[in-house]
Amino acid sequence: MFFTVSCAFELSINTVPISKRFEMVTRGTIRKHVLLLLKIKTQNDKVWWKNELSDWYLRHQDYINEKTINFETERYWYTNKLLRRSYFTIKRALPNMFHYLENPNTPKTTNGIEGYFSHLKNHLDLHRGLTLKNRINFIK
Repeated sequence: MFFTVSCAFELSINTVPISKRFEMVTRGTIRKHVLLLLKIKTQNDKVWWKNELSDWYLRHQDYINEKTINFETERYWYTNKLLRRSYFTIKRALPNMFHYLENPNTPKTTNGIEGYFSHLKNHLDLHRGLTLKNRINFIK
């Protein structure tokens, strides 16, 4: 399952695996990297963080890509799927993660806009009987 990540805060919540099946060292280090993501304030911080993440992946690449094979069906799956999913979620989110560094008017997190949408949703819930056209006009 793939999901989009809107901001660094959501990434920090959605990518830290909870399972105790994989080594604490590997899990702890990815958690540290994700939490450092929230402290990036400059382009130099961004470059340093990306390099640290790449180094982490290279150190743990074999572990992340480890496969378990069912010899009866010849099917395989990734043994450490939560850790793998976390890393690749971070990697997919990176191209859109640092827009706030280039434009100071861009917020670092999407919490403000999500709060506004929540407010609109609550008001729409109060007026459940509106037709689609009236719901659209209500939002305008």
